[in-house]
Amino acid sequence: MLAEFFIAFFLLGLVAGLTVGLAGIGSTLLILPTLVLLFPHYMPSDLSIKMAVATTLACTSVSVSYAAVIHIKKGNVDFSLCLRMAVIYALTALIGAYTVHFLPAKIIEIMLGIVLILVGAKTVLMKQSYAATEKNLNTNSFILMTTFAGLSNSICGIGTGNIAIPYLSRYFSVKRSTGTSIVSTVVACVFGTIAYIYYGWDLSALPKYSLGYVYAPLFIVISIGMVIGTPIGYKLSERLDPKWIKRLLAMLVSVAGVFALTKGILLTGT
Repeated sequence: MLAEFFIAFFLLGLVAGLTVGLAGIGSTLLILPTLVLLFPHYMPSDLSIKMAVATTLACTSVSVSYAAVIHIKKGNVDFSLCLRMAVIYALTALIGAYTVHFLPAKIIEIMLGIVLILVGAKTVLMKQSYAATEKNLNTNSFILMTTFAGLSNSICGIGTGNIAIPYLSRYFSVKRSTGTSIVSTVVACVFGTIAYIYYGWDLSALPKYSLGYVYAPLFIVISIGMVIGTPIGYKLSERLDPKWIKRLLAMLVSVAGVFALTKGILLTGT
């Protein structure tokens, strides 16, 4: 039974890696909904949502690190802009993890449910028609966007690219926007993962083999699958149309969002 359990999550990581390479969608859109639906069956509800977010962030660190290397090699990164984003992401990662540590699970589930539903709707409805001409950034809106993206990532486990790439693409080419966002997202995910490990380290109710709020066995198994799947996805992206994958993942995200939102509301009423 245990072997089948880990094989299933290896396959989850493999598919998540494939979607990252094939559709350009963050692995959070597949891993987070799965963990949100699964974890409540194996651990207390007040821990399950926090561990789902933390474990997803840890797994995402692996996929974005691989993608970041590819974009750096291709020259798609504006390092000056990336540095500014990384500083804000690092701060919001620490603040977000600290906030989640003390927030009741029901509040996190309601927040997560709303964000997942919005991300699912955006994935289906938003058209990728951005201008390729570069313009000067609006500083105030840039800070607001980066702060919101960083907090959404650390509190709800939603990849920063879902927010940052559409915004940056208004000012830069899609390739530069994507590359810059992915490299800065490495900082957001790594800092967020470290913060979740730190804040959850001394909790006695955590499952065995947990590193703070990160469930290490699943992190390792999923990450191995992602390392294998991501380069395969990049190769397949040259031959296949990723639109149907995006729509399928959007449906999964929306279902998980409704589940989390409903569960949070029901808990509030009890």
